[in-house]
Amino acid sequence: MIHRAARQFAIDRLGEDFWAGFAETHGLTEAAFVTAQIYPDEVTYSVIGGLAGAAGMTQSDLLEAFGVYWVDYARSGPHAKMMALGGKTLPAFLGNLNRMHAGLAMAMPGSRMPDFFVLSSDHEGLRVNYVSSRAGLEPFVRGLLKGLAGLFGVEADVALDPDAPEAGAVFEIRYRAAAAA
Repeated sequence: MIHRAARQFAIDRLGEDFWAGFAETHGLTEAAFVTAQIYPDEVTYSVIGGLAGAAGMTQSDLLEAFGVYWVDYARSGPHAKMMALGGKTLPAFLGNLNRMHAGLAMAMPGSRMPDFFVLSSDHEGLRVNYVSSRAGLEPFVRGLLKGLAGLFGVEADVALDPDAPEAGAVFEIRYRAAAAA
């Protein structure tokens, strides 16, 4: 699903012609876009790195933009029903994310899903712990959290807490309009 979303992201942002040339240059055939197929991380990182370079963005900026995009992609694609059942508020949705990932993992044996833990939630915002066996995806998660906030109509600032003692990464989501949560 990530590969299919990355392809659509590139087409939406850079055009069909760009994607056709990019796919050819990087040896990407339709075999790299089979739904529910697990691919080596190196292939995914290569696609993301190549797109960042082609778009004139840092990999971090591209990952964040892709994270925001991912929310709409997942919400309008084959996982729309699962997304709709995730919860009616941002805290509820984030609290149910591991359950959603467990369902996806059952459909894709051998996949490695990240874990999300809501550490605290109040009228000012949330603290969310993200734990993954994959390194370097924090910008993607920041984008996801921004996209999810937007999905729930919440204006929020999302920042990584560099001093958090928890394993993984901790994100601070601060509501700009506290009543929106």
